[in-house]
Amino acid sequence: MATCCLHSKWAPFGVFGQLLDGLPSMQDSRHSSPSIDQPSDYKSIFFGAYSQGPLVGLRAQTRRYPMVSRLLNAVIYTLCGAYSHSTVFLARNRAMGLHSDPHNHKEVPNVLIPLSVFAGGQLFVESEEGDVCLDMQNNIRGHMHPITLPFLAFDAQ
Repeated sequence: MATCCLHSKWAPFGVFGQLLDGLPSMQDSRHSSPSIDQPSDYKSIFFGAYSQGPLVGLRAQTRRYPMVSRLLNAVIYTLCGAYSHSTVFLARNRAMGLHSDPHNHKEVPNVLIPLSVFAGGQLFVESEEGDVCLDMQNNIRGHMHPITLPFLAFDAQ
């Protein structure tokens, strides 16, 4: 399916859900939100490179599904231009917890691209002058950003 999309230079929204359905889900709970129940149909998978301490390498799914990885990179290039990135995360109905990325690629913003039509789905970005208080106990303030086309770029730090 990914190969057909690449050859035709066209990938409708529905393709990404079908691709995700056909791929194994990664049970990575590092950034799942403990306060939000994951819907039964949530699914996610990572492609690209990883860097965890002294370990660096290519994610196994990138080798197993190179055409899906290539299609996702083509989408990024088409919508965002020549954006530097090392990892692509494809997800559906995934509730993510608070996460910062203070060490890796500090000069490169993260990008969220909505690849389906959905309701809800926002990104909280911490900011001292934020208008939303996400955690009263720890006074975590920030802004809520809608995830809209073509993409949402943000500082992951």
